[in-house]
Amino acid sequence: MSARIGLFGGTFDPPHLGHLIAAERVRDVLGLDAVWFVPNHIPPHKNPAAHASAVDRLHMVQLAIAGVDHFAVSTIEYERDTPSYTIDTVTALRARHPDVSWTFIIGEDALSGLFRWHRAAELIPLIDWAVLRRPGKHEGHPAPDADVDASRFHLVDMPRIDISSSVIRAFVARGASIRFLVPEAVRRYIIERGLYRR
Repeated sequence: MSARIGLFGGTFDPPHLGHLIAAERVRDVLGLDAVWFVPNHIPPHKNPAAHASAVDRLHMVQLAIAGVDHFAVSTIEYERDTPSYTIDTVTALRARHPDVSWTFIIGEDALSGLFRWHRAAELIPLIDWAVLRRPGKHEGHPAPDADVDASRFHLVDMPRIDISSSVIRAFVARGASIRFLVPEAVRRYIIERGLYRR
């Protein structure tokens, strides 16, 4: 029987408790064996000067998931010196691990833009999709278009968690506490490295 692994891609700038809760919800609801966090090396739509370095973001994700056996970090996007596109990552992982069934984690708010992703027509049929649904959203199937295989899209209801990396960066910039918004090891790393200070 093949392993079933979730892929959670993002900048994780910084990783926070909302990320961890989302990953755990998907693993639990869909019965996955593990969730791999895939931090972007070179995010295609971000200004690197306004964010933590790729190395710092990788270290923070490693700290955030330390001690959780079914969470892991993939550094596959760090092998490329070009912008990180999901199609490249998924294609490479499928080639390296042909016995694994992959599920990519995406927020419901990003679902409508999925067809605008790089080479989306190739990407969408390659894997399953876990769609994080926020409280109060309408009922219905999450498949973004009638022409795609709806069975590949799985709704995962999320509790209301109003935490975002941008808010955390803003808190740090003005000297506000971020305790209990990020794992304690991540909070200490941000302070020690002087990240997000203006």
